[in-house]
Amino acid sequence: MTKIKYRMWNSVKEYPEKSKMFYDTEQVMACLEQQILFENGKKIGYDHCAEGNVFMLLTGLPVKDGMDCYDGDILKVGIKHGFHSELLQEFKKENNLESINGISTYFIGIVRVDLFRGLMFENPKNGYQEPIFSRHRSIFPFHSDIEIIGNIYEHPNLLKEN
Repeated sequence: MTKIKYRMWNSVKEYPEKSKMFYDTEQVMACLEQQILFENGKKIGYDHCAEGNVFMLLTGLPVKDGMDCYDGDILKVGIKHGFHSELLQEFKKENNLESINGISTYFIGIVRVDLFRGLMFENPKNGYQEPIFSRHRSIFPFHSDIEIIGNIYEHPNLLKEN
C-alpha cells in the first residue's frame, strides 16, 4: 500500500534562487495543515499557496530505482524495442512525440494528480493530458522503463529541451 506523502515547493518570489523543495514529512504536513485551516476560514491558518508555494502528492507510480514519484515530476518513459501498442502509437501521433527511424525510444512528460481523473500524463508541448491508468488500459506498457529526470519547479529547462 502506498503511503500518503506530500512534498512542497517553497517559492521565494523576491529571490527565486532561494526557492527550494521540502521533503521533510512533518514540516510539509504542518504547512499543509496551516493551508487547510486558512482555506476553512480559521484565523490560525496561513495561505502558503498565495506565496507561490505548491503542495505535491506522492503518486505511487512505480519508477526506475524505486524513487518516489510526485505530482509535477518529469518522466522519461523508455520504450523497449519491438513494443508497438496501438494505444501508444495513437498517443505518440496525437502528441507529436519523437521517434528515431520510426521507432520511439522514449518520450518525456509530466505526471499530474487530478482528483477527479486520477494519474495523468501531460505532454509538455501542448498540455494534452492522458490517463496513465484507466479501467481498461495503460499508456505505459508494463515493460517500459519509467525514470524521473526532474520536476517542473527545479528543472523547467528539461521541458524546453524536449
